[in-house]
Amino acid sequence: MTFIDVLGWKGIWLRRTGPEVVRHLKHLVGTAEKMVRGADETTVLSISDTIVLLTIGEPKTGLQLHGDVTTQLICDSISYGLPLRGATACGQFFVESPSILVGPAVDEAASWHEATDWIGVIQTPSAFLAYDGIGPWREDHAPVKGGGVRPFKIPCVDWPRVWRKQGRTRQELQRYFSAMGPFDTSVATKYTNTLLFYGDDP
Repeated sequence: MTFIDVLGWKGIWLRRTGPEVVRHLKHLVGTAEKMVRGADETTVLSISDTIVLLTIGEPKTGLQLHGDVTTQLICDSISYGLPLRGATACGQFFVESPSILVGPAVDEAASWHEATDWIGVIQTPSAFLAYDGIGPWREDHAPVKGGGVRPFKIPCVDWPRVWRKQGRTRQELQRYFSAMGPFDTSVATKYTNTLLFYGDDP
C-alpha cells in the first residue's frame, strides 16, 4: 500500500483558491485511477489531501505498479503547485470503508511518509526487503525531518527520470518551486532536498 499526500497542505488556501485545489486533486486521483485500471486487486482511495493505493497480491507486482503511478503523480503535482510526498509499504491491512484503514502496513506507510523531508516517495522496510530491483525506483539516502538522512540507501521513486523524459528541465522545476513560496525555515529544506535528489540535467 502507498500513502501519498500534499506537502504543505496547511495554509494551501493562501496560495490557491479552494475550487482550484479541489480540481487539481481530482485530476491526480483520476490519473491514479486510470493508471491502475485493469490491474487486479488494486484500489485508489482519496481522503482529504491523501491518495491511497491498495494492491492485494505479490509485493513485486504492487511495487512496480505503485512506483509507476506515484512517479507520474509527483510530476503532475509539481505542475499543479501541489507537490506530493509518500511511502510504500508491504504487509497486512484491513479496509472497513474508504476512510477507515488499519493494520501494520497502514501504520508503517503512515509513519515513514510523514518523516520524510522532501518531494518524493520511498519504500519502507517491509517493502524494500521484498523489493527485487525491478521498477521505477532508485536507491538513495532519503532526507528526514530534523536535518538528517537515513544512514542507509532505500529505494525511492525515480520521478526525475520521467520528468526529463517528458522533455522538462531542472530550470523548469525551479520555476515551479519558486511559485510555491514563501519558504520559511520549516519548509525550505523540503525543496533543497528535492533538488539534491533531482541532480543536474545531463
